[in-house]
Amino acid sequence: MVAVYSAYAKGEANPLPALQLQYADFASWQRDFIDSPAGRHSWSTGCAIWRTHRPRRSALRSSIPATRDYRGMSLRSELGPELADGAATRC
Repeated sequence: MVAVYSAYAKGEANPLPALQLQYADFASWQRDFIDSPAGRHSWSTGCAIWRTHRPRRSALRSSIPATRDYRGMSLRSELGPELADGAATRC
């Protein structure tokens, strides 16, 4: 990381060798996996979990406190009907 940042700060090229694996390689692998029996099983299992545990639209309301206290918190947000229904139909 130091070598990369130092080269960047000097306006030089990245000193590290090019990666042998690129995003297109991963995307191709992922497409092949999803089309395989194991991938279809994984997808259907994920959909079953989504159907069982998907949040209700009303439970996803966003609430932001009026004053900041910098304590940890959960942030809930609402999925629009189109997005929630679209995800449900994919499963």
